[in-house]
Amino acid sequence: MKSTHIAFLAALSLFFIVGCSSVSFKHPLSPTKVSEKQQHDLQGAWIFNKSVFQLEFQGDAKADIATIYRKDDKFKLETGEAYFTRLGEKDYMSIRFKYDDKQWGDYFIFRYTVVDENLVLWAPNAEKFKELVRENTIFGEINETETDTDIIVSSGSETLTNLFKLEGKIKYDYEDPLVFKHIVKSSVSNKPK
Repeated sequence: MKSTHIAFLAALSLFFIVGCSSVSFKHPLSPTKVSEKQQHDLQGAWIFNKSVFQLEFQGDAKADIATIYRKDDKFKLETGEAYFTRLGEKDYMSIRFKYDDKQWGDYFIFRYTVVDENLVLWAPNAEKFKELVRENTIFGEINETETDTDIIVSSGSETLTNLFKLEGKIKYDYEDPLVFKHIVKSSVSNKPK
């Protein structure tokens, strides 16, 4: 896998394993306003696979993210950002992390929902995105090895958003969701001044 994926995948290590496929994006979906109730449901600390993710809103459609996880007997901290998009009745989160405190990685676009105290994320179906790149519906590159397929989509935000609006064009892997448990809620008062 490309090095820009390593830190994020390390934090989600049991979900993405050798032999996996991934889809990353050079651009996020076009952000839309997130209601205060949704912000309240999303903001705070979440745990997944022994890693903690902190999400704090910095406006109506953007949140800062920090994750801490253990690797090579040391704690690692990664910071990032998430943009939120609602298309019809579906909610999406475009996430990217900063590596080595300076270089931004690619975005990962997840479909999400909050159920009780769980944040459920679904990853895009790599085979469907590979097909979309091959038929030139979107721009991107496909990197395949014996065990991995990485699709890096380079189409812009507007093109992606219009594509995601089309029912049936985008598929997600609903059989294997990532489920985060809300461990600490925080208030939604971190609006920029």
